[in-house]
Amino acid sequence: MDERSHTHEIEIDASAEEVWNAVTNPSEIRKYFDEVGELEPREGGKFRFSMADEEVSRIEVWDPPRRFKVASPPTPAPGGGGTPERAAQSFDYTIESRRGKSILRMTHSGIPTDSSWDPYYDATQNGWGSVFRTMRHIVEEKVGQDVNKFTVFGGTDLSIEEVWKRAFGKGGIFGEIVDLGNERFELKTSLGHQWSGKVLHRRDPGASGHDGGTLTLAVDQLNGGLVSVATEPMMGPKNIAAANLVVFDSTHAGGAEEYRKLLEEAFEIQPLET
Repeated sequence: MDERSHTHEIEIDASAEEVWNAVTNPSEIRKYFDEVGELEPREGGKFRFSMADEEVSRIEVWDPPRRFKVASPPTPAPGGGGTPERAAQSFDYTIESRRGKSILRMTHSGIPTDSSWDPYYDATQNGWGSVFRTMRHIVEEKVGQDVNKFTVFGGTDLSIEEVWKRAFGKGGIFGEIVDLGNERFELKTSLGHQWSGKVLHRRDPGASGHDGGTLTLAVDQLNGGLVSVATEPMMGPKNIAAANLVVFDSTHAGGAEEYRKLLEEAFEIQPLET
């Protein structure tokens, strides 16, 4: 089977040890990615990317604080329908110290070259870009352990454009984004909240020839809390719609849950089939 990969690189103003901790410590990973189901910190150890993940991956390289590689068993992409149906993939992280900072690289390989896997390839390529920029924000801002996470994820019959409109269009839940320059933004939500902060990652639907879109924001009024929305075409008949609200101060948890409910209803979320 022919395979392809994509590689991501980012400079982080932190030591190699701090970046290693962000990549391999479950309590840190949950801040920007997911609740890790299992991680045995050794070569040959077990690794599950999320609590809901039934498949157990294997840690092939454990070399702190320089390299961490995980190999997954053959698994289907969300929505199924690929040729082949399943693919074994790997995720290879390396950390290099350079001029007092760290360079983090990750290569995601093993993705089949068959065109049926194109949506998965594009979605993961875009998704890792958002993950890395969010991780950098968390590491550099030294975010604490009071993590409250509210997630919407599933399939939808809505078009990608409609999902985006319901999140960021005029009258949408978060309203239209005002670009203030220098990666700064402001907006007014459907609940009347005025938000401003930093754009960590942005790819609008249709940009650079890609169908899907992702927008990740760090919101000043949530004490640096994160708001992320993504929508991508699936390999099956539906599209994916996802949103994460992560607040690092429990006083904002109630408000974040209110937005989660609004997003779940607006995106008309349905369970994903694999």
